Amino acid sequence: MSPDEASPGNGLLLFFRVDDFDLALKRARALVTRLEEEPHVNPNTRTKEFSLRDLDGYYVTISALPAPERREPARRRANKRLQPTKARQKVVMPE
Repeated sequence: MSPDEASPGNGLLLFFRVDDFDLALKRARALVTRLEEEPHVNPNTRTKEFSLRDLDGYYVTISALPAPERREPARRRANKRLQPTKARQKVVMPE
């Protein structure tokens, strides 16, 4: 197919991540008459997303930013260089 025969947006996918997914969805519904994909959880990224065609015909996917992973605080490890070793310990000989 030649570029002159292709419809606008043919072969191009746009992907955006947003921090306020619900607001983006509300705005999208106000702009287009239908969504290409209704909101769902992407099984690969485990984030909410939806897709639409913009007014120029481009396929656009909107995805929520992933929730920050909760990690346990790192354990503080002792600095072995500052701790005495058996070889450095003073040995007291009985008199």
